[in-house]
Amino acid sequence: MGVKRVSGSSSNPAVNAPAVEASAAKVAEAPAEPKSEHRSGTVGLGLTLHLPAAKTWTRVFHDNAVRANSGDKPWTDEEIANFLVAEFPKSKCNFESRLKAVRAHRSLYNNGKIAYQTEKPPAELQSVPYDANGSPLPLPTGGRGRKKSESAPEPAPAAT
Repeated sequence: MGVKRVSGSSSNPAVNAPAVEASAAKVAEAPAEPKSEHRSGTVGLGLTLHLPAAKTWTRVFHDNAVRANSGDKPWTDEEIANFLVAEFPKSKCNFESRLKAVRAHRSLYNNGKIAYQTEKPPAELQSVPYDANGSPLPLPTGGRGRKKSESAPEPAPAAT
């Protein structure tokens, strides 16, 4: 870290010492920003993992797959949503919107498209939803966020 030279200042450090000390005192007096208050994006860093939201999503899905593969009971979507609501209390999302976000971010995670991901996770680390007993549930197959049972109606036949 260098010392900013002011016009007319000397290159002798002893002459510039009072200015350097005054500058250092101002920095020391500035209140330190608490880690949980650090802003990254719009919701800051998580309270327990201390990661930004995108890295938290990736970490939760990865850890849940590892948990399931090791024989431990994996988290359900509801448990993931509850964790994320608690992890980011400044977020404007409530539980219901966060539950929808779990499903949307799972798709992004499995396709390697969450920020900070460099590639798709291997097959054994792909995220799937689990029921309360820890059994895997089928992934929805409908497009645009619709469940298969909610798929768009068939178009009407063209009039001739």
